[in-house]
Amino acid sequence: GRVQLLRANVGLHGGLPLPDACVQRLMTDLPFGTAEWQRGTQFGSVDGNRTLYPSLLAEFARVTQVGGRAVLLTDLANTPVMRACFTKSGEEDDGPSLRSAWTMEHRRTVRLSVKTDACIYVL
Repeated sequence: GRVQLLRANVGLHGGLPLPDACVQRLMTDLPFGTAEWQRGTQFGSVDGNRTLYPSLLAEFARVTQVGGRAVLLTDLANTPVMRACFTKSGEEDDGPSLRSAWTMEHRRTVRLSVKTDACIYVL
């Protein structure tokens, strides 16, 4: 098969510049919200990911074909955020569940560096 790379900001310009159901496999490194960058600034926040991640997963569901797969990488600190995306009950539920669009097939924790533990999700 053919692999095509796309770099896009889902939050801008109405989502990904792709038609519905055109992707078979999707792989992404989600914003961790925890990594310290140069000069002490941060890229996003775990709290901000509570809003961002459901939007991302909904957009990924729109462009992914039925039966397609997604592999997502994020910081371990985002586990409650990811869990909330797939449930309809609990205090963390601020929006619609994505259970109808995605099934979490696997979740693995990995050490990326001395200070960073990450999770890989296969949907």
